[in-house]
Amino acid sequence: MDGPSGRTEEGRFPPGQAGVAPAGRRRRVRMSEFEEDLSVWSGLGHEGEGSVLTAEPRLVTSRPQEEDGKGDGAGRPAARMRFWASRRPRERGPHALAPQLEPEPAEDSEPSLAAVPAPPRPGRWSQGPVRVATGVAVGILALILFAVGPVASLALDVVLVTLAAAELFGVLRRAGYRPATLVGLVATVCIMVAGFEKGQAALGVVVVLTVVVALLWYLLGVERSRPTVNLGATLFGFLWVGFLGSYAGLLLSPRLFPHRHGIAFLLGAVIAAVAYDVGALLVGSRWGRHQLARSISPHKTWEGLAGGTLACLVFSVLVVGRIHPWGSLSGLALGLVVSVVAPLGDLCESMIKRDLGIKDMGFLLPGHGGVLDRVDALLFVLPATFYLVRVLNLG
Repeated sequence: MDGPSGRTEEGRFPPGQAGVAPAGRRRRVRMSEFEEDLSVWSGLGHEGEGSVLTAEPRLVTSRPQEEDGKGDGAGRPAARMRFWASRRPRERGPHALAPQLEPEPAEDSEPSLAAVPAPPRPGRWSQGPVRVATGVAVGILALILFAVGPVASLALDVVLVTLAAAELFGVLRRAGYRPATLVGLVATVCIMVAGFEKGQAALGVVVVLTVVVALLWYLLGVERSRPTVNLGATLFGFLWVGFLGSYAGLLLSPRLFPHRHGIAFLLGAVIAAVAYDVGALLVGSRWGRHQLARSISPHKTWEGLAGGTLACLVFSVLVVGRIHPWGSLSGLALGLVVSVVAPLGDLCESMIKRDLGIKDMGFLLPGHGGVLDRVDALLFVLPATFYLVRVLNLG
């Protein structure tokens, strides 16, 4: 028989009236112990992905409460049930529907994990101290070897350029190509030493020998995979890094530039290129808004280009211009040339990296990436400086 509340003896509503409270009255939803536990666990973690519900849940009755939270005016407080999040639900039949839960802010409680802001993603300045320390260490080493003499300077250049070439050949291999790495590295060392000892005429000889030996490398079956494509990869790596880097040996050559003038020319090229890189980084990171080449390098901006150009001109005139046989006018000419070719070298390396799907060429220089990542602009600056010195007849 029906009770005074309209339910049957089993405590259930007649068909068609399930869960509907009579008009003017508010009925509290009766919950079993399992339903209570299930309601807690079903309410946790739904405020957002990865969030933790630390506030205590509040039971929502079948009739909305008043805004003041005091119930329906009958003197009875709003029904609330509080649970500990550590309670584990009992393994019973999960067929009963859990009541809707709403979080209620708890006083004097610790903030939830969802309220704690995520740490910022590491950006370009996250390794600033490491970047600066690495740059200062390499700069000090270079100045010491420049002071020792041309041979010591050449040794440093050979090591750096060979490491850069090794990084490029390694990246090409990981990308699926099979360049003749040994041929490319040996040719890189030979062309730098030959340029230092014999001058410009030796460069052509080394290039011819490299092409012939690379062809024989694939003809004799040392590497059998796709000789046309992989021969192109070999010559590309050698010409980009080895051939362009060999102009450091030409600048240092005592035959071409006696009286240690070659060291001054190479030092001027390095100072101008570094000034451009630092100026572009500082200005671009702070005020960069307009992208320079979105499809190649989205992080490079026109503001960074302007900042790098200004820094390059200032350092070329005020610093390089004081190094004999450079002067103020020749330093200004160097700054103008470097401000044009340095960003081109940087963009060309970014184009290759984007095509290969990598961020850095290597990891040998902490905070900078690989050696090739730091000498990419210098590879274009070295031949430009050599021919500028020839045109101005400074040697």
